[in-house]
Parts: sequence; C-alpha cells; structure tokens
Amino acid sequence: MRTITESFKVILDKQKQLDYHMPKILRQSANKFDIEKAENDLGLKFNNDLVELYSFADGINNDYKTPSGLTGIIPIHDF
Repeated sequence: MRTITESFKVILDKQKQLDYHMPKILRQSANKFDIEKAENDLGLKFNNDLVELYSFADGINNDYKTPSGLTGIIPIHDF
C-alpha cells in the first residue's frame, strides 16, 4: 500500500499528463512549525496521515474560476 505522499505523486503526475489545472495550484508543503501552530490554534493533535498530507501540500490556491473538473481537485481516474 502506498503512502499518502506516494499516492499524491502518482495522481499529480497523471494530472500533469492530462494537463489538469490542479498541479499548478497546489500549495507548498507546511513545515513542522506551521503544522504545530495549527494544532495549537485548534486545540487538537493531527494524526500521522494528516501530518503527512500537510507535509506534502498545504492545500491549493483556488482561483474560483476554473471548474472543479478542470481543476482536478477530485481525481476522476483510478491510478
């Protein structure tokens, strides 16, 4: 079974091949300090999977113009 990071890399590579918008709007990873600050601000502790996800990418910079299907936020293929 792949890690979250490995799975995202496979999805993003395929999306790049399909010229999806998603890889272009992916935000850089959050660092350990940012993740700990978010946990403290929310008063909770993220599980390892969520920490790995934010360590890979800290969300997207959505332009709110590109339709979701073209953005590729929800992958439409099983890779």
